Amino acid sequence: MEPRARNSARRARKLPLTLTAAIVVVGQTCRPSPPPATAAAQWRLADVPVFELGRDDGVLLHLVRDAVFAPDGSLLVADNSGPRLLRVSSTGEVVDSRGREGNGPGEFDGITRVFSLGDTVLAYDGSLGRVTTWVGDGEPQVVALPKLGEDGEVGTGLAGVVSAKVWVLYTWGSAGASELATELLKRWQDVLVFDANTQEVAKVARYPVNYSYMVVEQYGVTGYRLSFLGEAHVSATSNHWLFVPLDEAVLLRGSLADQAISPVSLPLQLEPYSKEMLRGQREDWLSRATGSYAARVRLVFDNLSGEMPALAPPIRQLVHVGEDVWLQKFGGGQETEATEWVVVDPSGGNIRATASLDAEVELLGGSDSLAVVLVRTELDEEFVQVRRILR
Repeated sequence: MEPRARNSARRARKLPLTLTAAIVVVGQTCRPSPPPATAAAQWRLADVPVFELGRDDGVLLHLVRDAVFAPDGSLLVADNSGPRLLRVSSTGEVVDSRGREGNGPGEFDGITRVFSLGDTVLAYDGSLGRVTTWVGDGEPQVVALPKLGEDGEVGTGLAGVVSAKVWVLYTWGSAGASELATELLKRWQDVLVFDANTQEVAKVARYPVNYSYMVVEQYGVTGYRLSFLGEAHVSATSNHWLFVPLDEAVLLRGSLADQAISPVSLPLQLEPYSKEMLRGQREDWLSRATGSYAARVRLVFDNLSGEMPALAPPIRQLVHVGEDVWLQKFGGGQETEATEWVVVDPSGGNIRATASLDAEVELLGGSDSLAVVLVRTELDEEFVQVRRILR
């Protein structure tokens, strides 16, 4: 899983964390019932942007994956046409650019996430499995994410940062011991805390995160990850890891200081999966499949029609906007003119608002008063807008 969770620009705060503490696995344990969700204000984004980047300004953008405000008010944009990290002024002018394609220091295969804490900028390359850090105008420093298990066969991804050197990671989901059957399986994922200074890793939770369909073939078992069935989401704030489960409308806040878990009830109803969505995904896969692969795709979907989970997950993505997290309602896979969001204050566990965004914009991040969105044209051109949040 490559969660869409993103960070807000915030100053690093020292965390009272001991990575050598005992491992606590909470994926199957009982937890207190969350308080009922209350009515919240309705927010929206201003129609007229504060500024735009990439349209009528000579800046060409491609595969923008993330954007975050730095403490000085500038905007950092992960543009993978380089790949490069653009620093943009508060009026929309490009101040400088860092990064290029490659695998050396300051080089990337693709920038997946960007974080800004104090004078430190972190850029995560999911393909290379590493984080590049700049402190001020210093030279880039590279830290490879740990690989776990025997012979390092278990990969990890970056879910969020607590400070410049304490990060929350997740493992790629594993299907477990029941892979020797043709069936729909939940895949599981560990939530980890990583100290980039000491290279120590502590596991704090384990949860099911998405679905795969395992197909028994002549020479073994092939797993097809069914991303259209949705996924769970893991992220981090300055002193918590955050998790939205696959099958429950709740935001779990796990304290990194005392390992306590607090649930926040989300004002969302789990909805049945749409049969139209399943048919649409089948046709989309088959349009890109030929030969024996197309036969396996048909097998997956023919068998899946009788095994679909009853309900869709609560959210489609989690995005950090200022000190809040915005959670997009899953929506059952149906095309709509707007996306619906719930805004949560993770520090206090409060539902602050609901919001409705135009479906053609993708929320990237923002500050407490500004949202950063990505817009694509019918010609697949991209540009970034900064819009005010109207409350």
